[in-house]
Amino acid sequence: MSIDPGLNNPLSCHWYCRDYDGNVYVVAEHYEANRDVCYHAAAIKRISDELCWKRDKLGRIEALIDSAANQRTLGGVKSVAELFADNGISVNTRVDKGVYAGVNRVKALLASIINGTFNSADFTAQLNAVISNVQENIKSIHYPFAWGGATLSYIVVVLTLLVYRLFVSYTDVTVECQLEEFMTSNASRPFIWFLLKKQGKTWAFSALQLLCTVPLDLLIITGCLGLYLTFLIAFGWWTIIPVLIIALVLYAARQTVFAFCLPAVVCEDMSARQAFKYGASRIVFRFWSVFWKTLIVIGLMAAISAAALVHISNPVWCTVVITIPNLLLFFYLKCVNILKRSEQNFKREELSALNASKKGKRLTLPLKSCIMKDKRHCNILARITPSLHKRSSP
Repeated sequence: MSIDPGLNNPLSCHWYCRDYDGNVYVVAEHYEANRDVCYHAAAIKRISDELCWKRDKLGRIEALIDSAANQRTLGGVKSVAELFADNGISVNTRVDKGVYAGVNRVKALLASIINGTFNSADFTAQLNAVISNVQENIKSIHYPFAWGGATLSYIVVVLTLLVYRLFVSYTDVTVECQLEEFMTSNASRPFIWFLLKKQGKTWAFSALQLLCTVPLDLLIITGCLGLYLTFLIAFGWWTIIPVLIIALVLYAARQTVFAFCLPAVVCEDMSARQAFKYGASRIVFRFWSVFWKTLIVIGLMAAISAAALVHISNPVWCTVVITIPNLLLFFYLKCVNILKRSEQNFKREELSALNASKKGKRLTLPLKSCIMKDKRHCNILARITPSLHKRSSP
């Protein structure tokens, strides 16, 4: 059962049934204007009794209703949803707002792009509807006091999203510490040991990463949507594909720009601020070698997510298939970043050693700079170091 509420405007209520073939039928309707909630509740109960409609354990009729029913009028003490509940009708205002509904929308969008039935006008209308629903939900947030309003609601939502993004990257430093320890020694201290020991760097790095990456992510999203809706929408359904490719490339570039920041915090024992400066200065010399690997990983993550959304109908399994491979690929990306940073450091030390050997100076290379158990690097280090000692010996 679904209810589209209205007081002066008509209230519309429909009863639905589904047969064994999955076909849905409207079996009854209540449609009337200029009536209060008590009248509508009584009419709904009467029709439900005629249909022998199922009730819950408390004898209430369950129905879906628009989220606008949560709002209170200026002169009303209770919302429309609360008034229906007082009259024996349990209404659910969370209609088509959840994760599963979002998954279904994305599945339909990807399927339409693949089979060539993508409609740009429908996409624009759905995008506007999503924005309107988000604004409506934000404005419907209630507070225990009479102050605040829509402005406070928007502030609370933005702060909540930022805190969520902060906690998403909370374990980055800990994971990188364990990865660095695995690559450089045989020690295996537990995850919780690093988590507790690196609290200061963890929070500092997470906060600074939040300030640097969130504006770029928003710029990528709004820029690609703006490019499509402003210029490309008139050229046909296929123009959404280059926009998605541009978004992937830009996101891979964003990941590459900050690729050396996290390894610098762990391997170089720098503060978060120093690490971001170091990462930005070093990535210039290794940008393309890191970028194309990052782009491949991001492309694989996007392909796995798209395939799961299109071909897996169960939302739970779809979430599992998307989450586990993407986490593994993201971990692989961290390994690539720390390898590339170590390779750059080793080449710089190798060049310094060669220059010193030409000048006849004694130079001992730090073995820890050979951070990976890489035979090529270790062979080069073993070849250079004796020659340096031989040249500098009396």
